[in-house]
Amino acid sequence: MTGKASGPVTVGIDIGTTSVKGLAVTGDGSVLARTHVPHRVIVDAPDRLEHDARKAWRSGPSRAFKSVSGEARDLGLEVAGVCVSSMVPSLTAVDRRGVPQIPGLLYGDVQFMLFPLPMGIKARYLVIIYALISIAMLFSEQRMYAFSQLGGALAGLLFVRTAPRHGISLMMSERWYGMRNRYYRWKRHRAARKFQVYMKKQGRTVKFDGQGRLIDEDDPNDKKRWN
Repeated sequence: MTGKASGPVTVGIDIGTTSVKGLAVTGDGSVLARTHVPHRVIVDAPDRLEHDARKAWRSGPSRAFKSVSGEARDLGLEVAGVCVSSMVPSLTAVDRRGVPQIPGLLYGDVQFMLFPLPMGIKARYLVIIYALISIAMLFSEQRMYAFSQLGGALAGLLFVRTAPRHGISLMMSERWYGMRNRYYRWKRHRAARKFQVYMKKQGRTVKFDGQGRLIDEDDPNDKKRWN
């Protein structure tokens, strides 16, 4: 591409399995610059694929952007926008600055070997096959065994779909503290009602809000005494 190019420039960055690709494109679709930054795929186990997240997901895209945007600026053009695409699903943990702290986990999928056939099959397909076999067994003499299998599968599916994301222990602790807070709010309302009765006997009228907090008679909007 020559220096005759004009108009806004858009940079596209694609984080792939084996490399990061970058393009700088003008408004009419002309490619000003392109780059390719390779990275490794780490295979620790047959069902586990990883990236060095700092290189593949941070420094690689940064290098690709600097390369193509630098060529655009050399032609006297400014970058108007950047679009980044990546693989899904993928996951890593980052610190406050967004720097990855662990390897990036990729889309490895567990596969089983069908014995005695030398072929691999994904776990979800194996589950579907077993479910179809159990449904067929409902029409045989082993229907009770099939019912137990399907019931266990349904229970597992319901658990996965309805279980709290942060664990049972966190859910139970939240419920416990919720019950405790409701108890304390009830005690505060009860004490407020008793205090209202006492002050009424003294010839004064006091008011409390829905949370059991005293409302200032002179300035109802004063919240300095709330805790």
